This record gives sequence, C-alpha cells and structure tokens, in this order.
Amino acid sequence: MSRTTQDIVLNDTEREKRYEKNWFFVGTIVVVAINLLLYFVVSPAVNVGARVWYGFVNFDAILQAFLNAFGHLSLQHVLLNMLCFLVCGIYLERKIGTLRLLFMVFVLAFFTSLATTANSLGLGWRGFSGVNYALYFFILVDYVFLCFQKDVRSRGKLILGGVVLALIFVAMCYKGDADGFAMTWYPYDLLNNMGHYSSALVGIIFAFVVKLFKKC
Repeated sequence: MSRTTQDIVLNDTEREKRYEKNWFFVGTIVVVAINLLLYFVVSPAVNVGARVWYGFVNFDAILQAFLNAFGHLSLQHVLLNMLCFLVCGIYLERKIGTLRLLFMVFVLAFFTSLATTANSLGLGWRGFSGVNYALYFFILVDYVFLCFQKDVRSRGKLILGGVVLALIFVAMCYKGDADGFAMTWYPYDLLNNMGHYSSALVGIIFAFVVKLFKKC
C-alpha cells in the first residue's frame, strides 16, 4: 500500500501504531504553549532569588528545578527559546512521533534542570535552553548514526538533517542574555554557559541510551 502525501509530510517513516505517529505537530505546539502560558501567567510574579540547594534529596528543590526549565526572565528570552525549540520539535516530531517527542522533552527537562542546578549551585536560573541543548545534541548523534545506516538513510533525510544542524549551529552562535542580542562565528552560547554544555552532555547520553535500547 502506498503512503499518502499527508503521511509523507507528517512522518519520515511508515508507522502503523497510533502512539508512534505525528499528530499534526501537536506535541511541539503543546510545549510552546506551556512555556508561553507559564511566562505570561506565572513568570512575572516569580521572585528569582539565589536560592541555594546543597544537593541533598529534597523533593521541593527537585520540583522547582524542573519547573525552572519552563520559566523565563523576559519576553525575548521565551520567544528565542521557543523559536529554537520549534526547529528541533518539528524535525523530531516528524521523525519519532508526537507522544515520543513529549516524553523526550519532559525526561530531558528533568535531567537537564538537575544538571544546570548542580552547576549553578542554586535555583535562581530560568529557561528552556537546557532542554534545547539536549535536543541539539540528540539530533547530532542521531544524524551521525543515520549517516552510517544505509538501510534507512536517504538523500532527503540527510539534506533535511543537515539543514536542521546548520540552524542549530546558528542558534549556538547567539551571544547575549535574556535581554541582549549578538552573534558570533563560533558556538559561544554552548561554550560559555555551564548549564548549556552540561545539558548537551545529557542529550548525548540520552541519544546513546535510545540507540542501545533500539538494538536490544
């Protein structure tokens, strides 16, 4: 049975199970909506202080760290993070499906928030960029594996993945904070933020775990 044009647009592989499909990029839309809603409803009222977490098991601190990943410090902050996420979200949702994307985002939000908190020794940070960096490097590892998989790779997949990686590199060349904006020719935003490069490591580990379980 031939695939319909709609299936080709929404999914890069043929999937029969409902939980594997991309449901019109609803997952990406939901994540963006959550971030925007929390910014406009919650973030303006949040007092961002240098609250120290000393590393012992504390459910409130762990929950706060997780929620911090979905909070932002300014409108520019949330819009830039959501623009970067849209590139990753649309690409990945088409590749792995809606439910898998949502699962990945929340799992990565948990682990990257803990990594960022550990690096900053506090809970005063806010932002989705840690999740974005984990997704960036998940995509990079996945693309490297794709290059060596002759049975599943195609020219279209290689070109699309290459374009997404080029956009990711541009995003990493951003230099600034929640209010400033500047660009450099090297990945400044990766190399000069502990939360970003620790989150990148989380994304790499997660990608290898996913590849390992796919082979089991």
